[in-house]
Amino acid sequence: MSLKISNFFSVVIIGLLCLFNITNVLTWLNVITLLSIICIIFIPSYCVRLIERTSLIGSAITFFLSLALLRKYTKGSTGILASYSISEYTINISYLIDGISIVYIILTTFLTVVILLASKNMKTNRKQFHLIILITQILLINSFITAEIFFFFFYLK
Repeated sequence: MSLKISNFFSVVIIGLLCLFNITNVLTWLNVITLLSIICIIFIPSYCVRLIERTSLIGSAITFFLSLALLRKYTKGSTGILASYSISEYTINISYLIDGISIVYIILTTFLTVVILLASKNMKTNRKQFHLIILITQILLINSFITAEIFFFFFYLK
């Protein structure tokens, strides 16, 4: 029953996100991965199947969202620039998506799904493994799309 409900919600989320523009897709790539990480943190370590399903569903949604980025990018353009600013703290974050970064984002999200599928035979530290893989995914995606050198090194380290 819970698997059918989670599949329904993932289809609804992907359908709604296709209606948004490119900056919202970038935001949702990060938000969905962060929500998966937060859910896994609060799941007890002995609920292994729930941890696996949560991380796999979250990474599958981010993979399909990264494919939506490919649809938004047009061949021959210089790139897609998205900028976020928080005026209260004078923080400006700029994202630049060009052809090579889209390839790296799709590859990162696809490999995350493959790694999580291949990790079913692990015996110990499954929760920590899934958390590390999802944290690595979010840091890699942000390092590929950032346009400022400070945030690039922040995400890379």
